[in-house]
Amino acid sequence: MAPKKMRAICLRHSRYMIGCDDCRTTSAARNRNRTRLIAYGQWQGLVDIEPVRQHLKSLTSGTAGRTMRDIARTANVSPSVVDRILTGKQPTLRSATAKALLGVPLTPTPSSRVSSLGTARRLQALMAAGWDAQPLADRLGVNVQQVRKWRYRYQERITYLRHQAIAALYRELECRTGPSEPARIQARTLGYAPPVCWDDDGDLDDVRGRPKSFKKRHNHPTPIKEKAA
Repeated sequence: MAPKKMRAICLRHSRYMIGCDDCRTTSAARNRNRTRLIAYGQWQGLVDIEPVRQHLKSLTSGTAGRTMRDIARTANVSPSVVDRILTGKQPTLRSATAKALLGVPLTPTPSSRVSSLGTARRLQALMAAGWDAQPLADRLGVNVQQVRKWRYRYQERITYLRHQAIAALYRELECRTGPSEPARIQARTLGYAPPVCWDDDGDLDDVRGRPKSFKKRHNHPTPIKEKAA
């Protein structure tokens, strides 16, 4: 694997240090390159930051739900840069940094950690349809306690690979009635909406998504978190 490019001025310092020969040499080389690009009309210094901000908002919301640290690691920039752009604290951005951030794909890598909201909603919906944790754990090849933790949403993030596996299992079982009547009763008590109440699969991952028909019947805007047994 190719080594990551260092953001430092030289190999020893992250900022220009007076008296450091390496800092002075590297800085002079960058200035010469900048002057040459300006002369050729190819210099792109500071660029419009708004397209980058909108791209980062897409990356941190919805199905992507990527963390700032994950985005920063992919683009090889500091997490604080991502934070300042999203919060509007950084008014300008260098073209190289903008290009790196815009190059971060909306589809996360398998090891990326995304929001667990959609995972919890899918498992809660399957519980409302009669699917208890054990048969789901058997299909996913994990411990039953892990499925319960995902359903209760004890963790804010989950790996994208696991998110995809649970989403595929949900699509497989959403139209099938589960064998557990106690699970259906408990889910009804906790306010979990069954799959039939979710009009669009994308709504499950959207923090603004609501099970519309369920909301009308039960007047319950958000599911109650289940207590661990």
